[in-house]
Amino acid sequence: MNRLFTTLWPLILCVSTAHDVWGQAIVPSQDAPRESRSEVLLDAVLEVRQDIERDTDALNRLRSEIAAERVPLAERLETLRREVAGSREELDRLRANQREGELVRGELTAEVQALEAECQSLIDLFREHGRAAETRVSLPEGPSLAAALQSAGDELARAQVELDRLPEAAGALLEAAEAWNMGRFGGHRLEGTALDERGMEHAGDFAVWGPVAYFRSQDGALCGPATTQFGCLLPLVEGDTTDPDRHAIGTVIDGGEALLPIDASGGDALRIRRARISWWEHVRQGGFVMVPLLGVGLLATVLAVWKFIQLWRLRIGPGAGLGDLMERVRAGDLDGARGQLSSLREPLASLLRAGLAHAHLPRAQLEEILHEHVLGT
Repeated sequence: MNRLFTTLWPLILCVSTAHDVWGQAIVPSQDAPRESRSEVLLDAVLEVRQDIERDTDALNRLRSEIAAERVPLAERLETLRREVAGSREELDRLRANQREGELVRGELTAEVQALEAECQSLIDLFREHGRAAETRVSLPEGPSLAAALQSAGDELARAQVELDRLPEAAGALLEAAEAWNMGRFGGHRLEGTALDERGMEHAGDFAVWGPVAYFRSQDGALCGPATTQFGCLLPLVEGDTTDPDRHAIGTVIDGGEALLPIDASGGDALRIRRARISWWEHVRQGGFVMVPLLGVGLLATVLAVWKFIQLWRLRIGPGAGLGDLMERVRAGDLDGARGQLSSLREPLASLLRAGLAHAHLPRAQLEEILHEHVLGT
């Protein structure tokens, strides 16, 4: 538009000038002669015609220039339209990619959150495993594992803030647990301190197999199974270990082989054995009440022996005399059967005597008589 206005401006200026000249030409002076006025008017007309022709040529040139410039402008406009359409398509594609990217980002965000929650769960699991390991560690093993468990716990605490430290923290804890389990399965030797029965500390060596631990002091005065006592921060070693067991424990701690006494109860069996008292101590603890109780017990023992002797002397089998007596009864020789009664013992002899006295009665009455006789004796 600026270029078109610049081109048309001279034409407009020429037309304005011609109008002024025409006005001057058609208004001649009244004082001039008629011939001169005609010549002036003709000159003005010719001049105006020349101006019109010149302006027409300029206008045609402008039209030609406009027509010449319209084609590239149209092509330029079409090119710009195609570029705008392509840009719109690209914008639509980018918007679609943006929406798809937002969906993918939402899915990835949810997945990352799920993984972070899983990592937090793993951290809690490993920390609980570390705390449980501290409760399962025996007192002799405590000092050697305390540093490793504390370091692993610190790494897990830092991993809660920086999740990329989780593999390193978990690896440290698992390495400590693996070393501890290998030592418990195969046995290992440790240096430490134990208490004797008086509560005195003794430095020495421990031999640990799983839940079982043995201790020998440096001077060898204290040697035996190491147990845990409530309220005590150090293992306790009782002084009642036999000499063969002391020798076996010392041999094993020195790296040899020997048969050891095993208390898998954690010292409960040894405490129960030490808590047992003898029979005489039971009697002494009972005091004066034990005197009548012991008398009653002695009397019951005498009666039991007497009854045992009586039962032992009692004949259980029928014997040969009873067989002969029954044969005489079947044969009807009641007098001969009565003669055989003297060879039998009481109370069988009196029972058979009553039966022979009423042998003539029916069976039902005889059974009733014998039953009453048994009840009466």
